[in-house]
Amino acid sequence: MGKYFLCGLLLIFSTAFAKPKSSFQKFTGRVVGNKVRIRAKADLDGKIIMQQNKDDLVLVIGDDDAFWAIQPPDEVKAYIFRSYVLENIVEANRVNVRLAPSIEAPVISQLESGTKVVGDVCNKNRKWLEITPPKNTKFYISKEFISYAGSPDYFNNMTKRKNQVTNLLDQAYTVYQEESRMPFDSMSPKSFISLLEKIIKEYSDFSSKTNEAKKLLVKFKENYLEKKLAYMEEKSLKADQINDDSLFPKIKIEEPKKPISIVKNTVSNLKLKGSIQFWNAIESSLYENWLTFHNNRNVKDFYKEQRANAMTLTGVLAPYSTDIQNRPGDFLLKDKGNVPFAFLYSTKIDLSKYSGKEVKILAVPRPNNHFAYPAYFVLDLR
Repeated sequence: MGKYFLCGLLLIFSTAFAKPKSSFQKFTGRVVGNKVRIRAKADLDGKIIMQQNKDDLVLVIGDDDAFWAIQPPDEVKAYIFRSYVLENIVEANRVNVRLAPSIEAPVISQLESGTKVVGDVCNKNRKWLEITPPKNTKFYISKEFISYAGSPDYFNNMTKRKNQVTNLLDQAYTVYQEESRMPFDSMSPKSFISLLEKIIKEYSDFSSKTNEAKKLLVKFKENYLEKKLAYMEEKSLKADQINDDSLFPKIKIEEPKKPISIVKNTVSNLKLKGSIQFWNAIESSLYENWLTFHNNRNVKDFYKEQRANAMTLTGVLAPYSTDIQNRPGDFLLKDKGNVPFAFLYSTKIDLSKYSGKEVKILAVPRPNNHFAYPAYFVLDLR
């Protein structure tokens, strides 16, 4: 009897003092460099899946030390051996899903018996089925190349917009080919130019796509004027007899800007660690980075977007005064068991007034500099 009582008591104490798992909040990340590598494992030796470029968006779904775990990009395909699949149902347990149609390719996930899969027979090796990576698949990208861009909804909305502008650009290339084959007097450039103007004006947040549209417009204009000159010479016409002076809009093709580091070295060397000046410098750096992708916007617009993508956190506020370099906050947010689960700082709220009190805050993620807990900027108290 005493033995069972002791075991029960130990179980109660181990449960009471067990450290709760912190719930990771998914977010949209923006790539801040070119040729940034996505890997199969959270390791610099991990297999390179693909590369992302500046301004690409990823959905961050987990935290793994120096790496963010991300949802596989849409263009990534996975492969499963066909002999394990019958009528779209997996017929064995722990079937490996690989990155390429080969038993030498890295395993990125496993599927259990009874799982439904939809795919096509691989053209390169018909023994394999090409499928979308399973939902539990994670890839990894170094934290230093990702900045916070918004909530998961932002990723979904931007993915839709990216698909829209890609389709419009594909349509523009098709029309360009058709117009280029026509003789001058059969060309109808207005609808084509309107299509490119739509891309340039309505999708300015996709700078690579709008620049592509601008270059296509310049190329078309050159082709159009060349045909016009040949037509005028053939018909012995003067230029003013063809009234198209205002046909082409004036455009400026912008060179891509260099991304601004989220936290500059000059900032990290400030002696005002933990002071309002330091956090103002951090926020200023984040704003400048955001401004790279949002022309003609101000700091109010920045925080308006931040507020739209904010989350609510509840806990007890405690000061974090340990003098450690690059710490991601001046305060800790603790749960009811007095276990920290977040770093906090703010330039909008004097958090010291609420030290030791239970608070409900509106906050947005910030870089945690590889510390144990995620970091947040406090926008408001609820």
